Amino acid sequence: MQAKRVESSQGWAWITCGWRLFSANPGMWIALLIIYLAVEVILSFIPRVGGLIVTIISPALYGGMLFGARSLDRSGKLDIRQLFVGFTDPKMRGGLLSLGGLLLLALVITLVIGQVVSGGQLLPVLQQAQTGAPPQVVAAVLIALLVMLSIWLLVLMAFIYAPPLVMFAGDKPIPALKSSFVASIRNFLPLFVFSVIYLVLAIVAAIPAGLGFLILLPVTFGALYCSYKSMYGDG
Repeated sequence: MQAKRVESSQGWAWITCGWRLFSANPGMWIALLIIYLAVEVILSFIPRVGGLIVTIISPALYGGMLFGARSLDRSGKLDIRQLFVGFTDPKMRGGLLSLGGLLLLALVITLVIGQVVSGGQLLPVLQQAQTGAPPQVVAAVLIALLVMLSIWLLVLMAFIYAPPLVMFAGDKPIPALKSSFVASIRNFLPLFVFSVIYLVLAIVAAIPAGLGFLILLPVTFGALYCSYKSMYGDG
């Protein structure tokens, strides 16, 4: 499915659209967010495989939040079950879990590249939190982190719209990733505007002991759905 190019002013419009969806049912949104975070935190404590499981299921959970936003936008209905629709609906489950596997692969490749760029110093420094490392080691690790950040930005561009494309448009995982990446490139300016506004809002949300994120994060999911809708339509 191909995305259209939208105006840069849409970056702000997505935020206001996300706020509109949040204000329609704030209590349920906060409940969904708490469950979403609780699932990821609890699973992350499983020895050895917890982080792997969280990575694999994250597209399905993220898609569930956008599914809730879509349902609220269309019919005014939002409930807990929508968070897990990516697991309960067999038409969506395979594609979303495949996206999770590809996300895990991207993470591993990124870490390998970072390790190579740093000359094998990245993981030892991160794992041991070395404080007295030689300057050349610190420089190598910083360069590796910058390279990894750049790669992960590209990964994010490919994955941001892939779950809703699988869920709403019935795309296969690989075409969904390609379409999401192209959509992100095509709409770089509105996404940049969105990111700048979001950064300011995140700073404000962090001031009252981080409690503002109980509002900002649900607004974010709503805004991401609104951005998908403006690029791809609501078919």
